[in-house]
Amino acid sequence: MGQPRAGEHYPRSLGEFQAWFRTDADCLDYLEWLRWPTGFVCPACLGRDGWRLGNGRFKCTACGLRCSVTAGTIFDRTRTPLTLWFTACWLCATGKDGIAALSLKRSLDVGSYQTVWAMLHRLRAVLVRPGRERLVGTVEVDETYIGGRDPGVGRGKGRGDKVLTGIAVEIKEPRGDGRCRLAPLADASAASLRAFVTDHVEPGATVITDGWKGYLGLDRCGSTPMKRAVSARPGFEAMRRLRSCCLPSIELLHWPSGGFSAPTKVP
Repeated sequence: MGQPRAGEHYPRSLGEFQAWFRTDADCLDYLEWLRWPTGFVCPACLGRDGWRLGNGRFKCTACGLRCSVTAGTIFDRTRTPLTLWFTACWLCATGKDGIAALSLKRSLDVGSYQTVWAMLHRLRAVLVRPGRERLVGTVEVDETYIGGRDPGVGRGKGRGDKVLTGIAVEIKEPRGDGRCRLAPLADASAASLRAFVTDHVEPGATVITDGWKGYLGLDRCGSTPMKRAVSARPGFEAMRRLRSCCLPSIELLHWPSGGFSAPTKVP
């Protein structure tokens, strides 16, 4: 399949989506067309001869393997109807700011919150592309606590229900931001921060950080060390502009202790 085209490879509107996927059989037929556009192919021996069994699975003539078109996908071994799965996929793909589990639960009219949460967990897991390229060029790195405030707990880092998170943002020249990476950190130690930077930033890049000692030694990591520069600005511009690519529930707060702005979820 070449470049997917709306109306041919996927629906263009909600009405078209509802017309395409009225039943689970419609969803299975679509998955079969995506997985085997030229006919059945055995995942074990790559044989192309097989037949459909009464339960909807396929049996390979060559090796006798029985497999389903949903095997190895997020729909494998699920008791949730495929029509609900496809609707959840549509809502996640068309929502400008994503969708929360409670909102999806109301939209699908599903009684179990755990079922919807598990569906969203599977969908979000496959959205992360394995082996994606690391950030290159000039990259600003900072860390912050993300999470809500517990009632009666004061403000400040390390307070309340928060998770220490590393942030790395590509800086484009002459202006603008590129890709960004966020990941939870065990702590703000040099070991954790160096691991975060080396996992998400290409060797040889120029890394701009604050003066925290945990970033010391980045210019000696790996066979192609990174160049580290300490920012003299009162706050990272890229961190302030992260709001444009985060959910509306992400608000930029100024931390007096560090003097840097970073996205922090607030209730």
